[in-house]
Amino acid sequence: MKRFTVPCNFGHTTAPFHIYIGEAGPRRHPLYYQSVWLREERGGEIPTEVWDSFEVLWQLALKHDVHFEKMCIHSLGNANEIEKKYRGRIDPISDAEKDGFRSFADDPNLEDVKMARKIGNIDNKMALLQGKNIIDYLRKVQ
Repeated sequence: MKRFTVPCNFGHTTAPFHIYIGEAGPRRHPLYYQSVWLREERGGEIPTEVWDSFEVLWQLALKHDVHFEKMCIHSLGNANEIEKKYRGRIDPISDAEKDGFRSFADDPNLEDVKMARKIGNIDNKMALLQGKNIIDYLRKVQ
């Protein structure tokens, strides 16, 4: 299980909240039960931008029969590495795609290489875009 801290909405304020990503079933959004608890017990909600990006990652994980937790780690970690390497460029994900996604990190993790090969370039780009969306949202609200 992997923990991510995301800013959640509590009325007119935003505060950090831990969400936990584990293996998700095929019927409910992976954040569904955490979202219900957050709303009913704390009066908060997971931002739509975060919810939607995790949903796309979940669908990609189901489509390619890969672990959702690993998909999240892959997309967020590599989106972060790509952003560092291609800093200042207008579209870092497309630039990384032109380089054949070989530039995830100076020493790419074997799991990342296997994941990228398994899901293919189009869905890999989609996963990386979702990771970037989440990272961009986190930066925007800090």
